[in-house]
Amino acid sequence: MDRVEIIGTGSALPALCVPNTKFEEVLDTSDEWIVKMTGITERRLAVDETAASLACEAARNALQMAKMDASDIELVIVATTSGDNIFPTVSCIVQKELGMEKAAAMDISAGCTGFIYSLSVGTGMIKSGQYKNCMVIAAELVSHIIDWEDRNTCVLFGDGAGAAILRASEVEGIKYSYLRSDGDTEMKLFLANAASAHPWSKRKTRQSGLLHMDGPAVFEFATGAMADGMKKISAIMPLEEIDMVIPHQANLRILKSAAKKSRIPFEKFYVNIDRYANISSASIPIAMDEAVRSGKIKRGDIVMLIGFGAGFTWGASLIEWTTGS
Repeated sequence: MDRVEIIGTGSALPALCVPNTKFEEVLDTSDEWIVKMTGITERRLAVDETAASLACEAARNALQMAKMDASDIELVIVATTSGDNIFPTVSCIVQKELGMEKAAAMDISAGCTGFIYSLSVGTGMIKSGQYKNCMVIAAELVSHIIDWEDRNTCVLFGDGAGAAILRASEVEGIKYSYLRSDGDTEMKLFLANAASAHPWSKRKTRQSGLLHMDGPAVFEFATGAMADGMKKISAIMPLEEIDMVIPHQANLRILKSAAKKSRIPFEKFYVNIDRYANISSASIPIAMDEAVRSGKIKRGDIVMLIGFGAGFTWGASLIEWTTGS
């Protein structure tokens, strides 16, 4: 079998819900401005949760849907840019906590496009014949890496995790993946890592920084990336035949612009940015899980996943849903 399908999805969100009105108490901003500029009304923020604990919860939910045991998973891939540690990785912690005794584990960092990248890698590993069952997770604690005094960025993000289980199959569920990158040499969206200088280095010791974003520049990149991803998908299948678009939930204005340019009715876009804000790489699998569990994605539906993020990276996946009723 050289084909791959998704047989289970899951998601997990922190307990704390923070509406826009809470920001009015600590920043010079307003609920009206945030909604107008982004479409966001509230978000979930981690207090006691970790990236690994959210990833484990999402994975358990996906296993339950797929009716699989964790021990059946042979490969764990976690997309994250805000894991709890540089190492051990989130994937290794998930592998241990869930008892995936025979599974290899790795993290992938591709910004908000991380889930699409990880889905493509997992699909390729299964098609190679090396693995039959793969768990793909995206887990983000963006709240831990942003400047909470920067009103232009801190209102945009939330925390959470989403997961999908891939299986070698006789039916082709994952039909096509498109991945791109263009190095952000001007550092329009970046997070500096901690660095120390050895005694012979001229470089100064640098402390870990916080997320920095040039909003207008990123908005311009995102609209172009969405257009490019949709163009590539349209070469594989006419866009009017797509039943649902699950985009990265970054900004409602970007999504409406993409719908208008692609001539896909906005009603086909699954949108939950109003409730969760931007959860980086986890936004797509969380939205996908919600759509599946609410019955908005059904067996036989054609679904497009499309995202963009820091790096810069962007990509799209074309999926036929093969499970459910």
